[in-house]
Amino acid sequence: MKKRQADFVRKYMRELRHALPINYPNQKKILHSIKQNLINYINENPYSDYSNLTNEFGTPLDTAISFMNEMPEETFSESLKKRKKIFLISIILLIICTATIITYFNYLAATTPIYIDQVTYIYNDTEISYSTEILDTEQFN
Repeated sequence: MKKRQADFVRKYMRELRHALPINYPNQKKILHSIKQNLINYINENPYSDYSNLTNEFGTPLDTAISFMNEMPEETFSESLKKRKKIFLISIILLIICTATIITYFNYLAATTPIYIDQVTYIYNDTEISYSTEILDTEQFN
């Protein structure tokens, strides 16, 4: 199989993967069997292109719709409920983790003492003189 034909197969598979629902039952097996069928078709027809693939197998969207029509409605609704439940649990866990982190940093800020280290150097044999001279304020204007 040539690189160009492999690109056609990849494009078809990518579009099909995006057209199928995320939690579609046996999605990997279905995609693998379709990919094998596409590769076999390309090997039997070496000069075929993407339009030949869509003529032979249908568009990726049509293929996905046919798979979803074959799927029982109960299974589809169960997969959507499962997906919704996983999404809600993920959001709740994210909120709990965020609240825990904020609480932890607030606790650290409240309980950690703040130290200010100030180093004073005293030099021996140093004379400190204080001037009692009054400065004229006009010098600064």
